[in-house]
Amino acid sequence: MTRFYYKATTRTGQIQAGEMDAASADEVRKRVRATGMIPFEVVDANQAVRKGLRDLNIRTLFKRRKRVKAADVLMFTEKLAVLLRSGLPLDRSLSLMVELSESESVETVAEALLKDINGGMSLADSMAKHPHFFSNLYVSMIRAGEAAGVVDRVMEQLLDYLRERDELKSFIISSMVYPALLLVVGIGTIIVMIAYVIPKFQEIFETLDQELPGPTQAMLAMSDFVLTYKYLIILVIVGIIFGYRHWVSTVDGRAKKDRILLKIPVVRRLIMEQETGRMAATAGILLTSAVPLIQTLNIIKDLLNNTVFREAMTPVVSGAKKGDGVSGPMMQTGVFPPLAVHLIKVGEESGKLGEMFLKVGQIYREAIRKSVKAFLSLFEPMLILGMGLVVGLIVASMMLAMFSLNEAPF
Repeated sequence: MTRFYYKATTRTGQIQAGEMDAASADEVRKRVRATGMIPFEVVDANQAVRKGLRDLNIRTLFKRRKRVKAADVLMFTEKLAVLLRSGLPLDRSLSLMVELSESESVETVAEALLKDINGGMSLADSMAKHPHFFSNLYVSMIRAGEAAGVVDRVMEQLLDYLRERDELKSFIISSMVYPALLLVVGIGTIIVMIAYVIPKFQEIFETLDQELPGPTQAMLAMSDFVLTYKYLIILVIVGIIFGYRHWVSTVDGRAKKDRILLKIPVVRRLIMEQETGRMAATAGILLTSAVPLIQTLNIIKDLLNNTVFREAMTPVVSGAKKGDGVSGPMMQTGVFPPLAVHLIKVGEESGKLGEMFLKVGQIYREAIRKSVKAFLSLFEPMLILGMGLVVGLIVASMMLAMFSLNEAPF
């Protein structure tokens, strides 16, 4: 199966876009036509990423769609959950969100949902028309909640999930602020010394007819090279950055990058804990919301970031379809941590798979925090030491030259 990106128009002229797994582009067109829309563009999803088609607005070719912030999705979920929990009907809740929302994107989405619901459409189907705002996980949980008549409870579960995800993301970002600041200051100090301090010393040394020590000559030569070819160096750095971004935007490049990262011991541990935690938390919240197992596994497969873990979900889905369960195929992949697989097996045997997935997700969320702290406790001293060594070498080479000049006969 291949993932395709499509754009279609409704009978009233509205533009709709989305993604779909299918065997061919023709199958996508048939399935889109079956919904009453007219497809006018179907491309491979990876090709759409490279060409930037996902961000293209057909109605205004030069106007790009505003990126939806995670905070907006959290705000929408929080407000709707509160209103529904208060006993208000869905249409009245959405109407109040349109009136009271302070975010333009939340107001726009709430208004579109209200219009669809007043027209007889279900909430899940309406949300599915806004894939840039509502994920597959979100839509699937709402659909299950509508079928069971517990949309308010599902919204509460979604709110808890989004809050935990946002809290973990904020923790990681805040933990990286200090090391990033150290790195910027260190690099800035080195640039200032090479571009301004060393040339000043060079002017002094050139006025004296004295042979300089080897380390000082090497440092002066490096400074000359950087200043002479600074624009070329900047161009090379920019080229490397854009080349890397293009490489990881391809299927092969992304897969190779993910495999390389998993070969680095510390990074491998962080990625494994992050992907396992995301997989378990998502599976737990879906299964406890009455979403079928196979559908849950397919959603998880799309949500995983690392290619290796995403590919490992394929035999897991196949095994679940054959009746082999989840833990067995997971163990055979050799990708998922043994502790997670063992706990999932216990959940299968006890008939509490959803609850066990939630437990595994909680375990690995805490593991990510501990791993980030351990990584930073090792990275920060190494960064300080590395920057100190570089600055120290520059200062030592200049001081060595000054000492040699003091000892020279005049």
